[in-house]
Amino acid sequence: KTTEEGPERAELFWEQARLRRALGRREDAIASAQEVIERNPEHVAALALMVEVHATSGRLAQAAEALVALAGAGETPPAQRKVARFGAIDIFDVRLNEANPALDQLEALVGEGDADDKAVERAVGIATRAELWPRALRFAKLAAERAQGAENRSRSRLRVVEIQRDKLDLREDALRTAQMAHDVLPTSLDALRAVHGLADGDERARRAKRTVDALRESMRAEGPGPERMLSVVQAAQLGADMVLARAARRAAGALGG
Repeated sequence: KTTEEGPERAELFWEQARLRRALGRREDAIASAQEVIERNPEHVAALALMVEVHATSGRLAQAAEALVALAGAGETPPAQRKVARFGAIDIFDVRLNEANPALDQLEALVGEGDADDKAVERAVGIATRAELWPRALRFAKLAAERAQGAENRSRSRLRVVEIQRDKLDLREDALRTAQMAHDVLPTSLDALRAVHGLADGDERARRAKRTVDALRESMRAEGPGPERMLSVVQAAQLGADMVLARAARRAAGALGG
């Protein structure tokens, strides 16, 4: 096979592949398509035919690999590339239970700007189920970066804390992330507890005071209530301010809490 014959021979083999597929000779069509790809590895139509025939023949692993090749071809249109990647992800994740290659395709989608929030959450789920914690952390951080609204941003950072602290023993990183979660939503007792479990005494007291102050501000704006007052009790207890905790408990009782 010479360099000169490559393009012309590739097109001849492609016509042969199309004819064989039309005649229902799927395995022969695969053989012809493979000849095309050997001469032109980025022949989009031949790659798509490989996907089709492998999938309809039940060869899921080969279909997934063909989808990966199709997605990676430089001539594949962006919309088709995105569909190919998601198709490969579905096969790797759902049918073959192979987490790493599914996550490879999700990483590629992120790099290509095609991973929406749902795809990122799917990646977190796949990595978590497979206990691939460094990869779960990478996607959980990405989800946290994208989160909108104070509650969602704080909650998403707390998920990162859980992975850093409980799965990877990255306690210093976990503390910084917990502090960010608390900065985003100072009224959050969950964020305060995360900091409390990782920080020293002085930082615990500072953070507890900040939560109490934020809860008081919230009550001034929206009115007191037993639930908010009980939150003050818990924040004061975490900050070891038992005098405030007792006073807030009495106030909560007076409000019906």
